[in-house]
This record gives sequence, C-alpha cells and structure tokens, in this order.
Amino acid sequence: MAKRLAASTSHSMLVDQVNCLWVCGANECGQLGNGETADALSPIRTLKNVVQISSMGDHSMAILSDHTLWGWGDNRYGQIGDGAASVYDNQSVSTDHNRYVPVRVLGDVRTVSAGRFHTMAVKNDNTLWAWGYNKYGQLMAGTTIDSPSPIKVMDHVKDVFAGKFNSFVVLADDTLLACGFNKYGHLGDGTTKDKLVPVKIMNHIKSVGAGIRHSVMLQTDGSVFCCGDNKMFQIGNGTQTAALTPTRIAQDCSLIAANGFHTMILKKSGMLYGWGSNTCNQVMSKRDRYIREPSFVMDCIADVCVGEYHTLLMDESGYKSYGRNNHGQLGDGTRINKKTPVFMNVV
Repeated sequence: MAKRLAASTSHSMLVDQVNCLWVCGANECGQLGNGETADALSPIRTLKNVVQISSMGDHSMAILSDHTLWGWGDNRYGQIGDGAASVYDNQSVSTDHNRYVPVRVLGDVRTVSAGRFHTMAVKNDNTLWAWGYNKYGQLMAGTTIDSPSPIKVMDHVKDVFAGKFNSFVVLADDTLLACGFNKYGHLGDGTTKDKLVPVKIMNHIKSVGAGIRHSVMLQTDGSVFCCGDNKMFQIGNGTQTAALTPTRIAQDCSLIAANGFHTMILKKSGMLYGWGSNTCNQVMSKRDRYIREPSFVMDCIADVCVGEYHTLLMDESGYKSYGRNNHGQLGDGTRINKKTPVFMNVV
C-alpha cells in the first residue's frame, strides 16, 4: 500500500478506506493538525480526500486527491515549506513557528517524504523538490543552506525517502542515490563521510526505509538489504558489526519499514518479520531487548509502518498498534505501552 500509514517519534497517522485522515499521540507542536496542542489518546479525524501521508519528527505532511501538498506541526527549520524563516535565522528563539492547522505548500505533487527537520517531494513531472534543514546536505542541492520554501533539486525521480538527516531518491531507471549525514555508513556507499552531492548506491530499488543510524533497501525482486550502524542489531545479520555497504538480509518481500533502531518487513505471503531494538516491544512481545535476526511476528498483514518506538499495522480486521504509548500514539485511549497489537479506536 502507498504511504497510508505514518508513525513518528510520538504521534501516528492513518488514512482510512474513504480517504479520511486520522491522527493521535503527541501534539505539543501541532503535529496532529487539529488546531490544539493537547495529546490525543484516541485517533481524531481531520482532513478528507487524503491519498498519502508522511511524518518522522514533529511535523506532518499529506497529499490530497487534487495533488496539493499540505503540512503542519514543527516548523523551526522551515520543514513545513510555507516560506517562514527558520527560528535560527537571526530571529528570537521565542518566536512560535509551529503550524497548528494544515497549510498549503505545493501543487501537482505525486509523493512526499518527511525527515526529522526536512521534507522531500516529487511532482507529477518527476522533478524533486526539497526544503527545511540542510546542515548535512540532505536537501540534495549541493549546499548546506537551509530552505524554508521548496526548491527544485533534480529531474527524472520516481520516488523519495527522507531519513533523519539524509535522503534517498529512486530514479526513473530504479537507480538509488543517497545524500546527507553518513557518520554510521547508513548511506551505503562504503564510507562514513557525509555527502553534499548525491552518490549512487545500487540498482533495481523499489523503496527505502530510513532509521536513525541504519537504512533498509527493497529491490524490485523482493530482496531486502541493510546498511549502517548495528549496535542494536538493526542490520539483522546476527552481529553487531556495522555494514558500510548494503547487506542482503531477506527475500520475497513486498514492503519494508524502518525508524529509530528497528526494522519490519512484510513478506509477499503476508507474514510480518522484524528485528533490532525491542526495548518497548516495538518489534514483538518477547522479553529480549534486541532481536538479532529477522524473526516472525504475525501473519495476514496488509500494511505496516514504524515509529521510533512503536509499530502500526493493518490487517483484515482493522488498524492495530503496539510498543511505546507515552503520548497515546497507539490510539487505544490510554498511555500504557503494549507488548501485543491493540486496536486503534478508529470509528
């Protein structure tokens, strides 16, 4: 399924079967987009006609059926893209740059991906646009200058995936390029040097999952590769040795999801597997703090998405979640962490 679940550090979003957006969890920056700042322990319905969503930090993005892109939440680095100057650009740090309700950002958009403090989008003409924080060159513009408004940075782009401080693009020929922060080798180019200019990583790529210090790549034939830091076994090869180039971990997969320090993959059969940090049972209900290799979680799953410490999924019975719940991001009406999936209160 195409980006209809989104999970960040402490809030969650989903698009239901009639294209209504539901949000829950932390809201101190307005990341729920309902005009308030109180946490929502159960999902609340906000926008209609939504076809795609994305969130990683404390801001949220949505594409509507008319291809307009909307954003809300934390905007301290201009990551919403409405042209507001960064809070750090010679302005008082007391200035409130948050956007508590959705604002229109861009038109004619096909896909969007939100990083921690930056956002990337691809228009219907296959041009790549970027804005927000750019200390490590994650905007793929060849500079380290922040941009509070969308800037065109590339042509011939099929899809884009934003990480915490880096970005990945899949070109029209399924070639994967990467740019930005690379201290842990999670760009996958064999080095630990940051990249201001996009570098080629590998071919035949369908999608990318970006954790904080690791990355996951899904090839068009269903093969899954991982690279980057491995101290919490987030590579999934049973060791704690970092991988500076993509390492094959699994096959026959249809979907991947990565955030924080864990990874989930969905097999073509509908079986869900996961590995990495399990400190909040965000991978599975086992007591182990770390899951060293891909381990079976459950079956009959249609979609999955992960936040830093929680997981969202959809099966034939509805929307479910498990893991950390300190802000109500699981959407079950409580703040209690869950070891096993619970239904999200979507009416």
